[in-house]
Formats: sequence, structure tokens, C-alpha cells
Amino acid sequence: MEEKRIQEPLKFEVFEIEKNVEEIRDVVVKMKPKSMIHQLFLSTIHGIFEGFGFIIGTTIVAGIAFLLLRNTFESFNFKMWIGDTISQSIETIIHE
Repeated sequence: MEEKRIQEPLKFEVFEIEKNVEEIRDVVVKMKPKSMIHQLFLSTIHGIFEGFGFIIGTTIVAGIAFLLLRNTFESFNFKMWIGDTISQSIETIIHE
């Protein structure tokens, strides 16, 4: 009976020590620097995705800009304004 009372706290202490050792091991593994190949691979993948993001984003922005410009140039009011401006320019050149 006496042994059981002594063993229970000891088992608990051993369990706590094992838990602490595992936590320390996890921290050491996280602190260990990655290999050069691993860092190079991750940097390359990151650069590729960054490049694709830039290309896709630029394409979307350019597409929207061209769509707006096309709609502006095809509008009736813009055509009238251009026609009036050109007519006024020609008249100004002729009358000078």
C-alpha cells in the first residue's frame, strides 16, 4: 500500500518530465535552420507564384482599361465631340 502511494506521484512526475522533454524537442526542431536546398526550393516556388500573380493582375487591369477605352471611343457623345473638335480645327486652319 505504501508503495502505491509513492508510485502515483512519481508516475505523475515522470509524465510531466516526458511532456516537458517533448516540448523542448519541438522547440529545438523549430529553431534548427532549414537546409540550403529547402530554402532555395521555397524561394523559387514563392517567386514563381509572385510572378504569376503579377502577370494575372496586370492582365486584369489592362483588360478593364482597354474595355473602358473601347466603350468610350465607341460612344456617340465621344464621336460627336471628336467630330466637332476636328471640324473646329479645320475651320481655324482654313480661316487663318
